[in-house]
Amino acid sequence: QVTGASETGGARYRFHDLVRDYARHLVTGEESQEVRDAALDRLAASYLAWTHVAEELCEGIEDTGRDVGVPLHHESQAREWLTAERANLIAFLRTAPRVPVQLPDTAAGLMQIIGLYDDATVCYQKVKDICRSDGDTHGQAAAMFELGWLANTFWDGKAAREHFTEARNLYRDSGDQQGETAALIGMADACLELNVHRG
Repeated sequence: QVTGASETGGARYRFHDLVRDYARHLVTGEESQEVRDAALDRLAASYLAWTHVAEELCEGIEDTGRDVGVPLHHESQAREWLTAERANLIAFLRTAPRVPVQLPDTAAGLMQIIGLYDDATVCYQKVKDICRSDGDTHGQAAAMFELGWLANTFWDGKAAREHFTEARNLYRDSGDQQGETAALIGMADACLELNVHRG
């Protein structure tokens, strides 16, 4: 009997967990950290190119992938690619030790266009974490503002108010008065939403 396999009916088994563990063992045992980091960087760069093209296609900009070698030329292709790849993309963003901030930021925009708000939330949380690690106060503020907007979309006024409040404070610290004003308006909308539901 194979440990880690899951029975799917009759004598058929799925070996995903076992294969994943075996692959992890091979990589950590035979590849240097430098080689593993380079592989992750290449994957991040590839995801960034695909998500950027897919986002533009979903915004109505056609044939943007030709110059960067991404074989997506129509919105329907972009949506098909995202449907097939979104779980892997989100898993990568959750687990990769380092990615360029442009990747989760671009992915978040794409997820919002498609209406995948849960996934967009994961992406903006990654943006926030990267910006915090890099000391990018304004980037943190922008990510918190988007998280506030998403929380309002989910009718979660309490979370929205908290996100917008943090965004306001961060915008203030970075000297962005326009951003601070936008966050204050978001706070007011969130409080109004809370009052409506309480009433």
